[in-house]
Amino acid sequence: MKNTVLDHPADCGIVWTNGTGADVSAGDVVRVGPLVGVAEVNIASTKTGAVLLDGAFTFNANSSDTWSQGAALTYDFTNKKIVVASAAGPAWFVARTAKLNGETTHVASIRQSQLQFASINRVPTGGEDTANQIDFDTKLGVIPSQINVIIINSSGVVRFPTTTTAGVAVGTVRITDASLVTSDRVFGFFLP
Repeated sequence: MKNTVLDHPADCGIVWTNGTGADVSAGDVVRVGPLVGVAEVNIASTKTGAVLLDGAFTFNANSSDTWSQGAALTYDFTNKKIVVASAAGPAWFVARTAKLNGETTHVASIRQSQLQFASINRVPTGGEDTANQIDFDTKLGVIPSQINVIIINSSGVVRFPTTTTAGVAVGTVRITDASLVTSDRVFGFFLP
């Protein structure tokens, strides 16, 4: 395959249907739900092809970016480059070596466990109780694609909030419930 640096396990790929509206070339990074993978073959729009979810690959990088070995990296789909995760999104990759200023490519491994998530387990403050809402920073760096929240009151009764809204600010979720009180416990799970 085009960008492969290290061999990958035989069972680390999937058959992916290209729903992007454009052809994908071997070596391109593609989104697979909340995960990313690297196309093993050219995949025409609306067709299926193999996508690897594990392995080490060479990616384009900004020449001025630097990072240390083991740094958490993500993919900038607009510019088709690997970048530091905290700057642009979820940590889908791990740097295999340090990247020096001036280098325009870098070898990174797809993280074995890409399913990053954020969770909340807390009691509303008095101000949140009065406003009937909690704004929670997921620390994912992106608007969550999946939000699951429950509220348990002091008697152990479970209820779902009236609404949950993604994107109050990037990476933030607003949980709204007319019955929110400071004795409630709010639990949530969020995927990028």
